[in-house]
Amino acid sequence: MNVSAADMQAVQDWYTHALRGYWQHEYRAYLAGEETLREFLEDSPPSAVNTLPDQVAAAYTYYYEQVELADWGNVRVHTVTASPIPTYAVYVTTDGDDGWLEVYQHDGSLLGAARLYIELIGWAEVDFIRAQTDAKGFPPAMDLSATLWGKPLAQ
Repeated sequence: MNVSAADMQAVQDWYTHALRGYWQHEYRAYLAGEETLREFLEDSPPSAVNTLPDQVAAAYTYYYEQVELADWGNVRVHTVTASPIPTYAVYVTTDGDDGWLEVYQHDGSLLGAARLYIELIGWAEVDFIRAQTDAKGFPPAMDLSATLWGKPLAQ
């Protein structure tokens, strides 16, 4: 299935907004001395790996082999309705503050790949994003100093 540029942008905008909202909530709780047990995408059901489209399963396998088997992070696949497109989110967290996200339509069409640093998200080509599992770098346009952590929150 062909993915329109408008659908790709709408989904990427939805995930960008959702990630930022999640971390804003977490940061507010942190500043208030509260502990939360919430996780990003926790309201979206996990997907069984053996039922995924080939492209999604391949993304999961890549990150599982590169990150989870190397014991420095976790990879999960969630079913998420984003803007209002049903998607699969291959969401990778590390033992630090960074991660990866690949988003696919339910037919397996790629909607976007991103590098994550706390609430910051840098969308780029999937090959570049996956290469960062070795280089541990970030897309050039991603300004890590822009994170809200360590700064006062706007009211």
